[in-house]
Amino acid sequence: MSDKIYTVAVQEDENGDLILPFPDGLLAKMGWEEGDILLWKDNGDGSYSIEKDDLVGGDVVYGDGC
Repeated sequence: MSDKIYTVAVQEDENGDLILPFPDGLLAKMGWEEGDILLWKDNGDGSYSIEKDDLVGGDVVYGDGC
């Protein structure tokens, strides 16, 4: 996979929840679909990496364990 960087602004939906509107091209390239569980990794430099959790029914780890 390439190291292409996408930058998106956090938005607020009608319920007050914060969302990241990923571009359709990114979703298709990554194989992500609405409802997928995404894991966030803090890169330690102010940026984050995101990847799909491919463990169907697996445990989701929050906090420092991601």
